[in-house]
Amino acid sequence: MIIYLKDAFSWQAAFVLTGAVGLLWVAPWLWLYRKPTEHPRITDEERQLVLADEAAKPENAEVAPVLTEGQRWGAVLGRRDVWALTLARLITDPLWYFMLFWLVAYMQKAKGMTESQTKIVWVVFIAADVGILLGGWLSGVFIQRGQIPQSSRMLVMLGCAAVIPLSPLVNVMQAVGPMLALLMLIALVHQAWIVNLSAIVVDRVPKHLVGTAFGVVAAGSTFGGMLMNELVKRLAKADRYDLWFVVMAFLHPVAWLILWAAR
Repeated sequence: MIIYLKDAFSWQAAFVLTGAVGLLWVAPWLWLYRKPTEHPRITDEERQLVLADEAAKPENAEVAPVLTEGQRWGAVLGRRDVWALTLARLITDPLWYFMLFWLVAYMQKAKGMTESQTKIVWVVFIAADVGILLGGWLSGVFIQRGQIPQSSRMLVMLGCAAVIPLSPLVNVMQAVGPMLALLMLIALVHQAWIVNLSAIVVDRVPKHLVGTAFGVVAAGSTFGGMLMNELVKRLAKADRYDLWFVVMAFLHPVAWLILWAAR
């Protein structure tokens, strides 16, 4: 869609129009949104789950300690698992940032594809969407079969980490179809990895620290993207995209070992 907008108007218009589409969501949101307990389609069982914390008896309730700003940050930054999760995001999210910001440029420069030909790249991001849903569903299946939640996440992530080392094959493939199929697989398993990694934050960190911990872990993703951008920029100038795909192959296995050691 962005390519079509750029061709019809300008690249600036592509930013403005796609951003403005987000404003359209405000109207249905204001119209449809209800508090969960007041939604007309909520069942009694679902309402009880939503109200579980509020309905808990004081003697059984988990009372979150009242922390100052400094104490909360100290508690989060003092946790070994938060640092492991942050490092895992820093290491693995560069793969996704490469897909977002460099994949089209790679296909044009390294594979000789035209701008028109690269329009097909949208299928990679559809596969990523499937990965988000599939990753959450699969870990849920393991949990329903009696697995501990964190163990189920790690099991799914191990499977994802076993697929990512296929990445260097992208650079040696000449046929567009098989190359896109492999890129779709890589995007799918990466997003399945991320959705389970994010769930581990909730599994491991106490409720009163989850928000801050999530922010720290997400910051790892941002720094990883910054480092990737500098590295790929240098490799692109030297026409050595192949080295990036070799690096990509090791990201998830290394991150999985870090999480396993910190479990």
